[in-house]
Amino acid sequence: MSHFPWWTLLAGIGSFMFGMYVMEQALQQLMGRTFKLFLRRQTKRPLQAVASGAIATALLQSSSMVSLMVMSLAGAGVIGLQSGLGLILGANLGTTATGWLVSVFGFRFDLPDLAYPLLALGGIGAVFLRNIKWQSFARALAGFSLMFVGIGLMRDSFINLADYTSNLQIDSHSQPWYVILGFMLAAALHSSSATVALALSSMAGGLIGLEHAMLLVIGADLGTTMTALLATLKSNTTKRRVGWSQILFNVFSASAAWLMLPLYLKFITGVLEVHDQLLALVSFHSMMNLVGILLVLPFVSPFCNVITWMVPPSNDSLSVSIHDSNPNETQTALDALHMESHKFLSRSLSLLRSYFDIEQVAASHHVRKYDDLKKYENEIAIFGLKMQRMPLSESDASELGLLVQSIRNAATAVKDIKDIEHNLDELRNSASDELFGFYNTLKHCQREFYQQLQTTLDKHGLDKTEAMHLLNDVASTTHRMASDDVYRLFSRKTHHEIMIPSLLNVIRAVNNSNESLMRSLLIDGATGK
Repeated sequence: MSHFPWWTLLAGIGSFMFGMYVMEQALQQLMGRTFKLFLRRQTKRPLQAVASGAIATALLQSSSMVSLMVMSLAGAGVIGLQSGLGLILGANLGTTATGWLVSVFGFRFDLPDLAYPLLALGGIGAVFLRNIKWQSFARALAGFSLMFVGIGLMRDSFINLADYTSNLQIDSHSQPWYVILGFMLAAALHSSSATVALALSSMAGGLIGLEHAMLLVIGADLGTTMTALLATLKSNTTKRRVGWSQILFNVFSASAAWLMLPLYLKFITGVLEVHDQLLALVSFHSMMNLVGILLVLPFVSPFCNVITWMVPPSNDSLSVSIHDSNPNETQTALDALHMESHKFLSRSLSLLRSYFDIEQVAASHHVRKYDDLKKYENEIAIFGLKMQRMPLSESDASELGLLVQSIRNAATAVKDIKDIEHNLDELRNSASDELFGFYNTLKHCQREFYQQLQTTLDKHGLDKTEAMHLLNDVASTTHRMASDDVYRLFSRKTHHEIMIPSLLNVIRAVNNSNESLMRSLLIDGATGK
């Protein structure tokens, strides 16, 4: 052999990971709300939570996905830390199902005979089926088959690598080397399952032995914690605590498995008499996680106390002015709420500018920024409700109502544009010069409108009545220019990929958004601050 086929190995890794990704997404779509309700309901007792986490992960074939979903549920307050920990423990056990699947089917059958018919059925079904559920099932089938195509490529590559490096003593490195390698692979691939598949392929190809493959698996369980670590960044307290519970558990179970490695080897090969190395490796992976769960489960409460001590509560509030204000002190609370309304309107404008690419923000961040804005609005609304419970004078009650209404109008303005984000994206990327020109006209008008509104908002001494006339002129100009562009577009009787009702809907949404913003600013000025 003159050279090692690196591209074949990388194609195998890519096929396996892409197959897992496609299958995960399809299964998640199939389960949808049912899956989330399942996680939510099956957390009354720790053992029940563990079983639920294991079943969910075995079905989705991704502990990372389940862990992130559990962290999201905990962050939203749907489940508590103990329930989240139980699901996380189960997810660690459930993720070993992938190894069993691969070892039982991936190396014992003629892979083309197994994978290609499934890939054909899944691929054709995903394209031609119209029923959403059947289409998702077909995509899951295609993803499942791609995993085995990847296994076949990896296995063949490692067989070639074993021949190519027969004199390099690959199997002679120290134990930490394999643990570190497993850690790096899992951290880079964001998948312990892919690393376990690599370890199985390495053994099947004769590149490494059972003990060193076990060390790779130990490193993989440590490396998969990087996904949870990244998810804890900029998260609320509960979500960070659940993420750190996974990190601590994986470190504990992996460390215990490394220390007891000779015992595991003797038990699996001697007591259980598992002489097939592939089955021995997946048995070890399941056992190390099961032993870790059995050691931690009786001490769930102390474990959670340690996590709570490690991750102290932080200020998860997005509000600034009202956070430390007492709603019982009416005048101070109203002043704080007025400052908060200014901040909310400025934040709304920032998000609106990003929808039109006036401010450069990755489209993937729009959802997070919008969710943050809704959370911000909710915090202000709760503060307003607390104030309403206090005895207020007529003027104070009126001012409070106006401020809350101003914030609600700003939120409505953002929602109007969020609802047409996909239309704006189609216009922005249109191959039609006319449609792209329509988008640029809209963007130019909105940039001017938002700038005028921000200037009015920043200059507290500015005459709001004059400013509103100016803003109304800008908004009217936007509506007129956009409508004229649409009329010119379709008076030419040429075909466009976007139909006229969609464009009229865009104009209507932009106009409604601008009117809501002007009402928000006008109400804000009416408070007289």
